Amino acid sequence: MCPVDYLPIILWSEAIVNSTRISIADQYNSYYSQISLLPKMITCKGEILHNERNLTNKMIITNDDGNSIHIVVKRFKAPGWLRGFTDLNLRISKALRSMNNSNRLLELGILTPDPIGCIECLEFNCMRQSYYISRFWEQNHRLSTLLYQGISSGLDQQIIIRELASFTAKQHDCGILHLDYNPGNILTRLEGDKIEFALVDLNRIRFGQLGWKERISGLVRLTLLPEKMRMIGKYYSEIYGADQEKFCRELEQAHRQFWNRRDRLKKILGILK
Repeated sequence: MCPVDYLPIILWSEAIVNSTRISIADQYNSYYSQISLLPKMITCKGEILHNERNLTNKMIITNDDGNSIHIVVKRFKAPGWLRGFTDLNLRISKALRSMNNSNRLLELGILTPDPIGCIECLEFNCMRQSYYISRFWEQNHRLSTLLYQGISSGLDQQIIIRELASFTAKQHDCGILHLDYNPGNILTRLEGDKIEFALVDLNRIRFGQLGWKERISGLVRLTLLPEKMRMIGKYYSEIYGADQEKFCRELEQAHRQFWNRRDRLKKILGILK
């Protein structure tokens, strides 16, 4: 199901100084009363899943008919005043971008948790805080663990890597490039011999036709280990129809360069602390 129609609601307070803008998918309108309270509830209720730069919380909300659903609320780090001004007037907030991107993914046949809506808190003509709300999509395995250890049910690492390569190639064929495509942003669910993947962290996605280099750049974050990267490259090149030896050679080079740059940056930041 791909919700594309949203009800925008603006709650004004203190004249034009502060306001809250809420967008909700039509099928979730009956949850509006509790959705509107999420900015106040996010730090005192639910289960914190992640709390670093951004805060992610698993919660339960109930609609007007007494039906409850599990949701995930992501509160993005508040931007500075300049970025907040541009996000409101020249760009769109990360929450709204996440909501729009989730709908686009579903339209293209790429699984992602069902989008419910977003909340944008405005102040002095600037975006001060934004929240993205989606249905909770339960994973029963972590992809990072599967890539390194496999599982005991009989599915070996090669099958998992082949399915991951297929899922990734499908995205790229649809013109989807996730700019932070790492195992933490790919939810994984195994049911018998079936593997399902779902994308999250959707505010950093680019749409458009992908060439050879863009496809390679979309793979390098999947693993630290060169041997796993070679396996991913092998299966991906078969699906893509590329020359396997050339593709894997360039992928390994890009993979090595990416992680070397990352290590150097960490060392520099460590020295500056």
